[in-house]
Amino acid sequence: MGTLSNYATTELVDHVFKAEYSPAATLYLALCTSAPTAASTGTNIVETDYTNYVRKSFTGSSLFAAAATRKVAQNAQIEFAQAGGASGSDISHWVIVDASSNGNMLAFGSFNSSWNTVDGNTPKIASGEIEISIGASGGAGFTDYAVHKMLDLMFRNQAWTSPNGSIHFGLTTATLSDSSTSGTEPSGNGYAREPVPNTSIDAATAGVTTNSVAIEFDEPSGSWGTIVSLIVMDALTSGNLLAYDNSNVTDQAVGSGDTVQLAIGAFDVDLD
Repeated sequence: MGTLSNYATTELVDHVFKAEYSPAATLYLALCTSAPTAASTGTNIVETDYTNYVRKSFTGSSLFAAAATRKVAQNAQIEFAQAGGASGSDISHWVIVDASSNGNMLAFGSFNSSWNTVDGNTPKIASGEIEISIGASGGAGFTDYAVHKMLDLMFRNQAWTSPNGSIHFGLTTATLSDSSTSGTEPSGNGYAREPVPNTSIDAATAGVTTNSVAIEFDEPSGSWGTIVSLIVMDALTSGNLLAYDNSNVTDQAVGSGDTVQLAIGAFDVDLD
């Protein structure tokens, strides 16, 4: 199973909360002889050295099926240039980058088995070998909706306008899951989602960000019930559920005159 790089997670988190990410129209698959790390780049990965080797270009929509179950999966064979001479080391890993040389590493993973290329071989990567996933949230994280939008944007060049200008935090009285599309929010008594401008969220580093200012809801004029979860929506009303947090919200009843806020640094985002 493939993993996102630090560069990729940073760009995707910032796409949601800070600024538009523009995906590359053409991506490149690289064959590596040692394991990359999340911090690797298109410059320092160790690629195979067989004669005639070059990264293989592709368009994401021709190689990957639409994101589903929190992953994009290869659904077509990809073929590299025929080798004119043997590789010095076994090919063990794949990397997706956004340039034919150097560039940014987007994702990486290992092949089911390593192999060595000899003169006359034409390396082929069978359909299904490459998958890139974002793990389940486990009580706090991005929803399936947001994850699929992220993966389709970066790896299939499917348009998704950054929601950073319309982020709103909300509160719910029932817990949510990755597949949730909305939550049970309080009704009346002064409750409204709170707009969160992109200036209130730090730029991401290695896919991690937090709120740089306190985020305070309007003062309740009556009971909001027992709040158990925070939600991140892309509209003041209705809209799409992007993220949620059941795990780090202390269940508490909210009543008239209470102060309801997230202190600076209380909202943490970590995409992995």
